[in-house]
Amino acid sequence: SVPLLWALMSNKNEECYANIFQLVKREFPNLKITKCMSDFETAIENAAKSTFPGVVIKHCYFHYAQAIQKNAKRLGLVGKKTNKYTHPEIYIVLSQIKYLAILPAEFIEETYERIKAYCRDEFGELFDEFFDYYERQWIKKVKPEGFTVYDMDGDRTDNWSESRQRDRNNDLKKNPYPNIFIILQKFVCIEA
Repeated sequence: SVPLLWALMSNKNEECYANIFQLVKREFPNLKITKCMSDFETAIENAAKSTFPGVVIKHCYFHYAQAIQKNAKRLGLVGKKTNKYTHPEIYIVLSQIKYLAILPAEFIEETYERIKAYCRDEFGELFDEFFDYYERQWIKKVKPEGFTVYDMDGDRTDNWSESRQRDRNNDLKKNPYPNIFIILQKFVCIEA
């Protein structure tokens, strides 16, 4: 993947994204945007759909897996006293949940139900809160079609973009009040 453009934004709301997408559409009228990868940001998705009718929104597998891990931690399934060495069974179940995104969308719910039934038999109520979260967020809200990466050709994550963004931010932190020329110089150095 290669960036089409860089945009310095004052906000990450739908209006700002729509303005950038409109600029792309205006400046590159022959460009046909058919897919857009997002890290589950509603603002990007809505702006892309309204600017590029028919665009297919794909989501980043890394951000899906990261959300699973963060919520498992928030709900107390993993933490300082619960790690992959002391409780490997928890990590196996969480891995199975993460790998649901690799399945075709039509197999996700059925496989999820099997995992859930196994966990209820083996662990009682241990995973109940986590499963409530997963069903609410992933099965009902995002839906399997929205988080499966099974049918994606090419990158299944936007980590290359995240990595570049982190590098730029680290460079700019060295000069917390850069002017536009310093910022542009950093972009040129990164792309060279």
